[in-house]
Amino acid sequence: DNTKDVGCRDVLKLSIVNCHSNVNFTEMKQVLDYLFNTLGIQYELTEVEHESFIKGRNAKIKHNNEYIGNFGEINPKVLENFGIEMPCTGLEINLTELFRL
Repeated sequence: DNTKDVGCRDVLKLSIVNCHSNVNFTEMKQVLDYLFNTLGIQYELTEVEHESFIKGRNAKIKHNNEYIGNFGEINPKVLENFGIEMPCTGLEINLTELFRL
């Protein structure tokens, strides 16, 4: 961050990973729905391509038309790179940005 004298900034993020043999996009979307409904926050999903996720099984999360995170089924190549043998979904939300909006 060029606006800070140390060249960086703190960002609060929420990350969730779910791993089991039948994990899928819908299951992680239900987690997202529960979280945002509990907090009373409206959001929308936008289709996006991201190399970390399986094509067509991921989405960008937006609140007030601003990007705040993404989620989806993690690409098997990524899992293999980390030695993970179980299918996984991942979710990341920028809480600093969300609460700024």
